[in-house]
Amino acid sequence: MITSRPAKAAPERPAESVAARLVRLRSEQASGSRPRFSSLPPQTSSSTSRWLESVTAAERPAPPRPVDRRRGIAGPPPPPSWQAAAASVRIDPSQAVDGRNRQGTWLKPHELVEREKLASRLKGRAKPKEGPVDLFAAAGRVVADDISRGSGSILLEHVAFLPNHLRIRLLDVFADWRNPSPLTDDGLKQLLRRDVSDGAELSLEELEARMDSLAVDDTEDEIESDWETAHGKETNSLDALDSLDLSFSAVSLRTLRQVLLYDSHATASTQPSRPSIPSLPPAPPKLVPSFPNLHTLNLTSTSRIPFSDTFFDLLPYLISLRSLSLAGKSIETSSSTVTSSSFLPRLAAATPTLRGLDVSYMDFPHVAVKSVDWDVRWLELRVLGMRREWVDWEGEEVGPEKRERMRREVWDFISQGRQKKRRWIEVIV
Repeated sequence: MITSRPAKAAPERPAESVAARLVRLRSEQASGSRPRFSSLPPQTSSSTSRWLESVTAAERPAPPRPVDRRRGIAGPPPPPSWQAAAASVRIDPSQAVDGRNRQGTWLKPHELVEREKLASRLKGRAKPKEGPVDLFAAAGRVVADDISRGSGSILLEHVAFLPNHLRIRLLDVFADWRNPSPLTDDGLKQLLRRDVSDGAELSLEELEARMDSLAVDDTEDEIESDWETAHGKETNSLDALDSLDLSFSAVSLRTLRQVLLYDSHATASTQPSRPSIPSLPPAPPKLVPSFPNLHTLNLTSTSRIPFSDTFFDLLPYLISLRSLSLAGKSIETSSSTVTSSSFLPRLAAATPTLRGLDVSYMDFPHVAVKSVDWDVRWLELRVLGMRREWVDWEGEEVGPEKRERMRREVWDFISQGRQKKRRWIEVIV
Protein backbone atom coordinates (compact mmCIF):
# COMPACT_ATOMS: atom_id res chain seq x y z
CA MET A 1 0.00 0.00 0.00
CA ILE A 2 1.34 3.30 -1.14
CA THR A 3 1.35 5.89 1.47
CA SER A 4 0.00 9.35 0.54
CA ARG A 5 2.34 12.21 0.25
CA PRO A 6 2.04 14.87 2.80
CA ALA A 7 0.36 18.03 1.45
CA LYS A 8 2.54 21.05 1.32
CA ALA A 9 1.39 24.02 3.20
CA ALA A 10 0.51 27.03 1.06
CA PRO A 11 2.94 29.86 1.46
CA GLU A 12 1.60 32.65 3.40
CA ARG A 13 1.35 35.94 1.53
CA PRO A 14 2.64 38.96 3.24
CA ALA A 15 0.05 41.41 4.24
CA GLU A 16 -0.57 44.04 1.47
CA SER A 17 -1.43 47.53 2.06
CA VAL A 18 -4.43 49.09 0.35
CA ALA A 19 -2.27 51.18 -2.02
CA ALA A 20 -0.15 48.15 -3.09
CA ARG A 21 -3.24 46.05 -3.77
CA LEU A 22 -4.75 48.81 -5.97
CA VAL A 23 -1.53 49.00 -8.00
CA ARG A 24 -1.54 45.20 -8.52
CA LEU A 25 -5.17 45.07 -9.61
CA ARG A 26 -4.73 47.93 -12.05
CA SER A 27 -1.69 46.26 -13.67
CA GLU A 28 -3.57 42.96 -14.04
CA GLN A 29 -6.53 44.75 -15.62
CA ALA A 30 -4.27 46.62 -18.09
CA SER A 31 -2.40 43.42 -19.09
CA GLY A 32 -5.69 41.60 -19.68
CA SER A 33 -6.91 44.23 -22.16
CA ARG A 34 -3.78 44.01 -24.35
CA PRO A 35 -3.92 41.84 -27.53
CA ARG A 36 -2.07 38.58 -27.13
CA PHE A 37 -0.09 37.20 -30.07
CA SER A 38 -0.52 33.48 -30.54
CA SER A 39 -0.08 30.99 -33.39
CA LEU A 40 -3.45 29.43 -32.60
CA PRO A 41 -6.59 30.75 -34.39
CA PRO A 42 -8.78 33.00 -32.29
CA GLN A 43 -11.57 31.28 -30.44
CA THR A 44 -15.04 32.28 -31.53
CA SER A 45 -17.79 32.77 -29.05
CA SER A 46 -20.28 30.70 -31.04
CA SER A 47 -21.00 27.14 -30.11
CA THR A 48 -20.50 25.86 -33.70
CA SER A 49 -18.47 22.66 -33.81
CA ARG A 50 -15.13 22.56 -35.53
CA TRP A 51 -16.23 20.21 -38.35
CA LEU A 52 -19.18 22.43 -39.27
CA GLU A 53 -16.95 25.51 -39.22
CA SER A 54 -14.46 23.86 -41.62
CA VAL A 55 -17.25 22.95 -44.08
CA THR A 56 -18.70 26.46 -44.14
CA ALA A 57 -15.23 27.97 -44.55
CA ALA A 58 -14.59 25.76 -47.61
CA GLU A 59 -17.82 26.95 -49.25
CA ARG A 60 -17.01 30.63 -48.74
CA PRO A 61 -15.21 32.35 -51.68
CA ALA A 62 -11.58 33.09 -51.02
CA PRO A 63 -10.78 36.78 -50.52
CA PRO A 64 -9.27 38.42 -53.61
CA ARG A 65 -5.52 38.35 -53.67
CA PRO A 66 -4.02 41.82 -53.99
CA VAL A 67 -2.37 42.37 -57.36
CA ASP A 68 1.24 43.37 -57.20
CA ARG A 69 1.50 45.88 -60.06
CA ARG A 70 5.23 46.30 -59.51
CA ARG A 71 6.02 42.63 -59.96
CA GLY A 72 8.91 42.24 -62.35
CA ILE A 73 10.02 45.89 -62.01
CA ALA A 74 13.48 46.42 -60.65
CA GLY A 75 14.31 49.07 -58.15
CA PRO A 76 12.53 50.55 -55.15
CA PRO A 77 8.92 51.78 -55.37
CA PRO A 78 8.35 55.43 -56.29
CA PRO A 79 7.93 57.98 -53.50
CA PRO A 80 4.41 58.86 -52.33
CA SER A 81 4.57 62.26 -54.06
CA TRP A 82 5.02 60.58 -57.45
CA GLN A 83 2.14 58.18 -56.81
CA ALA A 84 -0.20 61.07 -55.96
CA ALA A 85 0.75 62.90 -59.17
CA ALA A 86 0.19 59.77 -61.27
CA ALA A 87 -3.24 59.21 -59.69
CA SER A 88 -4.29 62.80 -60.47
CA VAL A 89 -3.65 62.40 -64.23
CA ARG A 90 -5.06 58.89 -64.53
CA ILE A 91 -7.66 58.63 -67.31
CA ASP A 92 -10.98 56.88 -67.01
CA PRO A 93 -10.75 53.73 -69.16
CA SER A 94 -14.41 54.03 -70.13
CA GLN A 95 -13.64 57.34 -71.82
CA ALA A 96 -10.14 56.69 -73.14
CA VAL A 97 -11.22 55.30 -76.49
CA ASP A 98 -9.42 56.93 -79.37
CA GLY A 99 -7.73 60.21 -78.49
CA ARG A 100 -8.17 63.72 -77.20
CA ASN A 101 -10.20 66.50 -78.77
CA ARG A 102 -9.49 70.21 -78.69
CA GLN A 103 -10.81 70.64 -75.14
CA GLY A 104 -8.48 67.94 -73.81
CA THR A 105 -11.26 65.45 -73.08
CA TRP A 106 -11.64 61.99 -74.52
CA LEU A 107 -14.25 60.90 -77.03
CA LYS A 108 -16.87 58.80 -75.29
CA PRO A 109 -17.96 55.44 -76.72
CA HIS A 110 -21.47 56.62 -77.61
CA GLU A 111 -19.98 59.58 -79.53
CA LEU A 112 -17.83 57.22 -81.58
CA VAL A 113 -20.84 55.03 -82.37
CA GLU A 114 -22.79 58.08 -83.55
CA ARG A 115 -19.90 59.30 -85.71
CA GLU A 116 -19.42 55.86 -87.25
CA LYS A 117 -23.12 55.73 -88.12
CA LEU A 118 -23.03 59.12 -89.81
CA ALA A 119 -19.83 58.31 -91.71
CA SER A 120 -21.13 55.03 -93.12
CA ARG A 121 -21.56 55.13 -96.88
CA LEU A 122 -24.82 54.56 -98.64
CA LYS A 123 -25.78 51.05 -99.62
CA GLY A 124 -24.14 49.97 -102.84
CA ARG A 125 -21.20 52.38 -102.52
CA ALA A 126 -17.66 51.07 -102.28
CA LYS A 127 -16.44 50.97 -98.69
CA PRO A 128 -12.84 51.70 -97.78
CA LYS A 129 -10.80 48.61 -97.02
CA GLU A 130 -10.48 47.87 -93.33
CA GLY A 131 -6.93 47.27 -92.24
CA PRO A 132 -4.18 48.35 -89.89
CA VAL A 133 -3.39 52.02 -89.55
CA ASP A 134 -0.58 52.91 -91.92
CA LEU A 135 2.34 55.17 -91.11
CA PHE A 136 0.85 58.24 -92.76
CA ALA A 137 -2.44 57.92 -90.84
CA ALA A 138 -0.58 57.57 -87.55
CA ALA A 139 1.63 60.57 -88.27
CA GLY A 140 -1.31 62.47 -89.76
CA ARG A 141 -3.27 62.25 -86.51
CA VAL A 142 -0.37 63.80 -84.66
CA VAL A 143 -0.24 66.63 -87.20
CA ALA A 144 -4.03 67.02 -87.07
CA ASP A 145 -3.96 67.28 -83.29
CA ASP A 146 -1.37 70.07 -83.53
CA ILE A 147 -3.16 71.97 -86.31
CA SER A 148 -6.49 71.87 -84.47
CA ARG A 149 -5.01 73.94 -81.63
CA GLY A 150 -5.27 77.12 -83.70
CA SER A 151 -2.96 79.89 -82.54
CA GLY A 152 -1.02 77.47 -80.33
CA SER A 153 -0.10 75.22 -83.24
CA ILE A 154 3.52 74.74 -84.25
CA LEU A 155 2.96 73.14 -87.67
CA LEU A 156 0.10 75.34 -88.91
CA GLU A 157 2.29 77.80 -90.81
CA HIS A 158 4.35 75.03 -92.40
CA VAL A 159 1.73 72.58 -93.77
CA ALA A 160 1.11 74.80 -96.81
CA PHE A 161 4.60 73.90 -98.08
CA LEU A 162 3.80 70.17 -98.25
CA PRO A 163 3.17 68.57 -101.64
CA ASN A 164 -0.42 68.80 -102.78
CA HIS A 165 -1.17 65.09 -102.55
CA LEU A 166 0.01 65.03 -98.90
CA ARG A 167 -2.19 68.01 -98.01
CA ILE A 168 -5.19 66.29 -99.57
CA ARG A 169 -4.45 63.15 -97.57
CA LEU A 170 -4.30 65.25 -94.42
CA LEU A 171 -7.84 66.43 -95.17
CA ASP A 172 -8.89 62.77 -95.28
CA VAL A 173 -7.26 62.22 -91.87
CA PHE A 174 -9.30 65.11 -90.43
CA ALA A 175 -12.50 63.66 -91.92
CA ASP A 176 -11.98 60.23 -90.35
CA TRP A 177 -14.69 59.54 -87.76
CA ARG A 178 -12.07 58.11 -85.37
CA ASN A 179 -10.09 61.36 -85.38
CA PRO A 180 -11.08 63.56 -82.40
CA SER A 181 -9.24 66.69 -83.63
CA PRO A 182 -11.60 68.83 -85.77
CA LEU A 183 -10.43 70.82 -88.76
CA THR A 184 -10.53 74.58 -88.07
CA ASP A 185 -10.80 77.58 -90.35
CA ASP A 186 -7.07 78.30 -90.26
CA GLY A 187 -6.26 74.68 -90.93
CA LEU A 188 -8.46 74.54 -94.05
CA LYS A 189 -7.02 77.78 -95.41
CA GLN A 190 -3.45 76.57 -94.98
CA LEU A 191 -4.09 73.11 -96.42
CA LEU A 192 -5.73 74.53 -99.55
CA ARG A 193 -3.35 77.42 -100.18
CA ARG A 194 -2.20 77.64 -103.78
CA ASP A 195 0.29 80.51 -103.65
CA VAL A 196 3.17 78.76 -101.88
CA SER A 197 2.96 75.18 -103.11
CA ASP A 198 5.83 73.71 -105.15
CA GLY A 199 6.92 77.05 -106.57
CA ALA A 200 3.52 77.96 -108.02
CA GLU A 201 4.15 81.59 -107.15
CA LEU A 202 7.33 81.70 -109.27
CA SER A 203 7.47 82.62 -112.94
CA LEU A 204 8.70 80.26 -115.65
CA GLU A 205 12.09 81.98 -115.91
CA GLU A 206 12.61 81.74 -112.15
CA LEU A 207 11.72 78.08 -112.17
CA GLU A 208 14.20 77.37 -115.00
CA ALA A 209 16.93 79.27 -113.18
CA ARG A 210 16.25 77.31 -110.01
CA MET A 211 16.41 73.98 -111.84
CA ASP A 212 19.71 74.93 -113.46
CA SER A 213 21.22 75.84 -110.11
CA LEU A 214 20.23 72.55 -108.49
CA ALA A 215 22.47 70.48 -110.83
CA VAL A 216 20.28 67.41 -110.60
CA ASP A 217 21.35 64.47 -112.74
CA ASP A 218 19.04 62.85 -115.29
CA THR A 219 18.50 59.71 -113.25
CA GLU A 220 16.97 61.56 -110.31
CA ASP A 221 14.82 63.60 -112.68
CA GLU A 222 13.42 60.45 -114.23
CA ILE A 223 12.69 58.92 -110.83
CA GLU A 224 10.88 62.06 -109.64
CA SER A 225 8.81 62.34 -112.81
CA ASP A 226 7.85 58.66 -112.61
CA TRP A 227 6.81 59.10 -108.96
CA GLU A 228 4.63 62.09 -109.83
CA THR A 229 3.04 60.20 -112.72
CA ALA A 230 2.29 57.25 -110.45
CA HIS A 231 0.39 59.52 -108.05
CA GLY A 232 -1.59 60.98 -110.95
CA LYS A 233 -1.74 64.49 -109.50
CA GLU A 234 -0.28 67.79 -110.59
CA THR A 235 2.27 69.03 -108.12
CA ASN A 236 2.11 72.69 -109.11
CA SER A 237 -1.62 73.35 -108.78
CA LEU A 238 -4.71 72.32 -106.81
CA ASP A 239 -7.06 72.97 -109.71
CA ALA A 240 -7.41 69.22 -110.22
CA LEU A 241 -9.03 68.75 -106.80
CA ASP A 242 -12.27 66.84 -107.42
CA SER A 243 -13.34 65.69 -103.94
CA LEU A 244 -13.50 67.56 -100.63
CA ASP A 245 -14.46 65.82 -97.40
CA LEU A 246 -15.10 68.14 -94.43
CA SER A 247 -16.94 65.66 -92.21
CA PHE A 248 -17.04 66.47 -88.47
CA SER A 249 -15.06 69.67 -89.02
CA ALA A 250 -15.36 73.03 -87.25
CA VAL A 251 -15.09 75.02 -90.49
CA SER A 252 -17.43 78.01 -90.71
CA LEU A 253 -19.59 78.92 -93.69
CA ARG A 254 -17.62 82.10 -94.27
CA THR A 255 -14.33 80.22 -94.55
CA LEU A 256 -15.90 77.61 -96.82
CA ARG A 257 -17.06 80.35 -99.17
CA GLN A 258 -13.60 81.99 -99.16
CA VAL A 259 -11.94 78.70 -100.01
CA LEU A 260 -14.32 77.51 -102.72
CA LEU A 261 -14.79 80.90 -104.45
CA TYR A 262 -12.57 83.84 -105.30
CA ASP A 263 -13.07 87.20 -106.96
CA SER A 264 -11.47 87.26 -110.41
CA HIS A 265 -11.54 91.08 -110.50
CA ALA A 266 -9.54 91.33 -107.28
CA THR A 267 -6.89 88.87 -108.42
CA ALA A 268 -6.45 90.32 -111.92
CA SER A 269 -3.71 92.89 -112.38
CA THR A 270 -5.01 96.42 -113.04
CA GLN A 271 -3.21 99.35 -114.66
CA PRO A 272 -2.73 102.46 -112.46
CA SER A 273 -5.16 105.19 -113.37
CA ARG A 274 -4.04 108.68 -114.31
CA PRO A 275 -4.50 111.47 -111.73
CA SER A 276 -6.63 113.54 -114.09
CA ILE A 277 -9.15 110.76 -114.70
CA PRO A 278 -11.62 110.42 -111.87
CA SER A 279 -11.54 107.04 -110.19
CA LEU A 280 -14.29 104.71 -111.37
CA PRO A 281 -16.45 102.85 -108.88
CA PRO A 282 -15.17 99.35 -108.13
CA ALA A 283 -16.56 96.64 -110.35
CA PRO A 284 -18.93 94.17 -108.72
CA PRO A 285 -17.22 90.98 -107.63
CA LYS A 286 -17.11 88.22 -110.21
CA LEU A 287 -17.00 84.99 -108.22
CA VAL A 288 -15.26 82.04 -109.83
CA PRO A 289 -14.92 78.53 -108.36
CA SER A 290 -11.45 77.86 -107.01
CA PHE A 291 -11.74 74.18 -107.87
CA PRO A 292 -13.69 73.88 -111.12
CA ASN A 293 -13.42 70.06 -111.13
CA LEU A 294 -14.94 69.60 -107.67
CA HIS A 295 -17.71 67.01 -108.06
CA THR A 296 -17.99 65.58 -104.50
CA LEU A 297 -18.61 67.63 -101.35
CA ASN A 298 -19.12 65.98 -97.96
CA LEU A 299 -20.47 68.21 -95.17
CA THR A 300 -21.52 65.49 -92.73
CA SER A 301 -22.16 66.80 -89.21
CA THR A 302 -20.74 70.28 -89.78
CA SER A 303 -22.42 72.39 -87.12
CA ARG A 304 -20.90 75.73 -88.21
CA ILE A 305 -22.31 75.58 -91.75
CA PRO A 306 -26.01 76.44 -91.37
CA PHE A 307 -28.63 76.39 -94.12
CA SER A 308 -28.69 80.14 -94.62
CA ASP A 309 -29.03 82.27 -97.76
CA THR A 310 -25.23 82.37 -98.05
CA PHE A 311 -25.09 78.59 -98.19
CA PHE A 312 -27.70 78.29 -100.94
CA ASP A 313 -26.01 81.11 -102.88
CA LEU A 314 -22.69 79.25 -102.76
CA LEU A 315 -23.89 75.95 -104.25
CA PRO A 316 -24.78 77.21 -107.79
CA TYR A 317 -21.15 78.29 -108.35
CA LEU A 318 -20.01 74.66 -107.98
CA ILE A 319 -20.76 73.85 -111.59
CA SER A 320 -19.26 70.33 -111.47
CA LEU A 321 -20.96 69.23 -108.25
CA ARG A 322 -22.47 65.75 -108.65
CA SER A 323 -22.49 64.31 -105.12
CA LEU A 324 -23.47 66.10 -101.90
CA SER A 325 -23.68 64.70 -98.37
CA LEU A 326 -25.47 66.59 -95.58
CA ALA A 327 -25.98 63.67 -93.18
CA GLY A 328 -26.53 64.49 -89.52
CA LYS A 329 -27.08 68.24 -89.97
CA SER A 330 -29.87 70.22 -88.32
CA ILE A 331 -32.23 72.23 -90.49
CA GLU A 332 -33.97 74.65 -88.17
CA THR A 333 -31.20 76.43 -86.25
CA SER A 334 -30.75 80.03 -85.14
CA SER A 335 -28.90 80.89 -88.39
CA SER A 336 -31.06 78.93 -90.82
CA THR A 337 -33.48 80.58 -93.21
CA VAL A 338 -35.39 77.44 -94.20
CA THR A 339 -37.82 75.08 -92.52
CA SER A 340 -38.42 71.36 -92.80
CA SER A 341 -40.91 71.90 -95.62
CA SER A 342 -38.88 74.44 -97.63
CA PHE A 343 -35.46 72.82 -97.27
CA LEU A 344 -35.62 70.32 -100.14
CA PRO A 345 -37.14 72.75 -102.72
CA ARG A 346 -34.47 75.33 -101.91
CA LEU A 347 -31.72 72.73 -102.15
CA ALA A 348 -33.06 71.35 -105.43
CA ALA A 349 -33.05 74.83 -106.99
CA ALA A 350 -29.41 75.42 -105.92
CA THR A 351 -28.02 72.04 -107.06
CA PRO A 352 -29.56 71.13 -110.44
CA THR A 353 -26.70 68.83 -111.49
CA LEU A 354 -26.73 66.43 -108.55
CA ARG A 355 -26.64 62.69 -109.14
CA GLY A 356 -26.26 61.59 -105.52
CA LEU A 357 -27.71 63.23 -102.40
CA ASP A 358 -27.40 62.01 -98.81
CA VAL A 359 -29.75 63.68 -96.33
CA SER A 360 -29.73 60.85 -93.80
CA TYR A 361 -30.46 61.41 -90.10
CA MET A 362 -31.84 64.90 -90.66
CA ASP A 363 -34.86 66.34 -88.88
CA PHE A 364 -37.52 66.43 -91.62
CA PRO A 365 -40.24 63.88 -92.47
CA HIS A 366 -40.29 61.69 -95.58
CA VAL A 367 -43.42 63.40 -96.83
CA ALA A 368 -41.32 66.53 -97.42
CA VAL A 369 -40.16 65.07 -100.76
CA LYS A 370 -43.61 65.93 -102.15
CA SER A 371 -42.74 69.63 -101.98
CA VAL A 372 -40.11 69.26 -104.74
CA ASP A 373 -41.18 69.78 -108.35
CA TRP A 374 -39.76 66.53 -109.70
CA ASP A 375 -40.72 67.44 -113.28
CA VAL A 376 -38.02 70.12 -113.50
CA ARG A 377 -35.74 69.54 -110.47
CA TRP A 378 -32.98 66.98 -110.02
CA LEU A 379 -33.47 65.40 -113.42
CA GLU A 380 -30.10 63.64 -113.15
CA LEU A 381 -30.55 62.40 -109.58
CA ARG A 382 -29.96 58.63 -109.25
CA VAL A 383 -29.34 57.99 -105.51
CA LEU A 384 -31.24 59.54 -102.59
CA GLY A 385 -30.15 58.62 -99.07
CA MET A 386 -32.84 59.09 -96.41
CA ARG A 387 -31.72 56.78 -93.64
CA ARG A 388 -33.38 57.17 -90.25
CA GLU A 389 -33.48 55.59 -86.80
CA TRP A 390 -36.24 53.03 -87.40
CA VAL A 391 -37.43 51.87 -83.95
CA ASP A 392 -40.84 50.78 -82.74
CA TRP A 393 -42.70 51.82 -79.60
CA GLU A 394 -40.69 49.32 -77.54
CA GLY A 395 -37.38 50.78 -78.71
CA GLU A 396 -36.43 47.82 -80.91
CA GLU A 397 -35.21 48.14 -84.48
CA VAL A 398 -37.86 47.47 -87.09
CA GLY A 399 -37.51 44.76 -89.66
CA PRO A 400 -36.76 45.00 -93.38
CA GLU A 401 -40.47 44.80 -94.26
CA LYS A 402 -41.24 48.22 -92.81
CA ARG A 403 -38.13 49.69 -94.39
CA GLU A 404 -39.22 48.43 -97.78
CA ARG A 405 -42.69 49.88 -97.26
CA MET A 406 -41.26 53.28 -96.38
CA ARG A 407 -38.94 53.17 -99.39
CA ARG A 408 -41.91 52.53 -101.68
CA GLU A 409 -43.83 55.39 -100.10
CA VAL A 410 -40.97 57.80 -100.81
CA TRP A 411 -40.77 56.62 -104.42
CA ASP A 412 -44.56 57.05 -104.77
CA PHE A 413 -44.22 60.64 -103.53
CA ILE A 414 -41.59 61.24 -106.23
CA SER A 415 -43.21 59.46 -109.18
CA GLN A 416 -46.95 60.01 -108.75
CA GLY A 417 -48.61 63.08 -110.27
CA ARG A 418 -45.82 63.73 -112.78
CA GLN A 419 -46.60 65.16 -116.18
CA LYS A 420 -43.85 63.06 -117.76
CA LYS A 421 -42.36 59.76 -116.75
CA ARG A 422 -39.72 60.08 -114.08
CA ARG A 423 -36.41 58.20 -114.30
CA TRP A 424 -35.71 55.69 -111.55
CA ILE A 425 -34.16 56.96 -108.29
CA GLU A 426 -32.67 54.51 -105.81
CA VAL A 427 -34.07 55.51 -102.40
CA ILE A 428 -32.05 54.23 -99.44
CA VAL A 429 -33.83 54.27 -96.09
